Amino acid sequence: SYAEPFWVECTQIIGSYARRFSIVALTGAVPEHPERLLHLLWTPPSAGKRGPKPAFTREAVVEAAVRLADSTGLTDFSMRAVAESLGMGTMSLYRYVPGRDELLALMVDTVTAETPFANDGGEGWRRQLEHVAHGDWDMYLRHPWLLELPLDRISPGPNATARFDAAVAAALSTGLPPREALNAYSTVDHIVRGSASAAIQNAQLVEATGVGIDEWWTRQAAQLESLIDYAQHPALQFVVEQGAFGLEPDGTDTYRDSFESALKLVLDG
Repeated sequence: SYAEPFWVECTQIIGSYARRFSIVALTGAVPEHPERLLHLLWTPPSAGKRGPKPAFTREAVVEAAVRLADSTGLTDFSMRAVAESLGMGTMSLYRYVPGRDELLALMVDTVTAETPFANDGGEGWRRQLEHVAHGDWDMYLRHPWLLELPLDRISPGPNATARFDAAVAAALSTGLPPREALNAYSTVDHIVRGSASAAIQNAQLVEATGVGIDEWWTRQAAQLESLIDYAQHPALQFVVEQGAFGLEPDGTDTYRDSFESALKLVLDG
């Protein structure tokens, strides 16, 4: 059965962090040209004017930008870098998209379409929200740069809107009032973001240093054991003695397991 008191408690705790589906730019500020950005997101590219056919389509430019961001992240992401990846001059890129914010908005809406929507096909609210969470987890791991963006301040395109609508429908099917249903979905959303962010950060550190999380802690274990007085930290002593840290006994990914456990705790109450 649906654990409403647990959900209500969760939504009260994270209510101030609830998703705001705002019409604002990816920089976190109000867009300088909101009409231009939203028109670009919601209007299919025109057939074009007379004259030489463009070397690329807008979709091809966005796909190239996604590949670049997947490879390098957003720290050095720029219109110039995207143009160079396509073998064109920076000014030529502006024929396809008017600026970096607009390009990033198109990228977000494009990758959102890769993830299947929640499907009510008789699965019930729990399975639908679980489906949403797993889809978002996979999307973030495929495109880690998404978590470098202020995701609560992204101008929504048609793909993002359709996916959000499906997620809200799943949350409403719990029977909660609309505001609490939105907060319930936000609870799941923030669990996914936080878990995926930790997993991505760890993977990046392993790649950069060659040192896994277990090895990193093992190198300090002996000294920590000599410094920590477990008599003053009985809860920590208990979880250490029970082997709660590190990889699962079957060797599965701790971060994925933590995500699944947190999601199950929230969905089941």
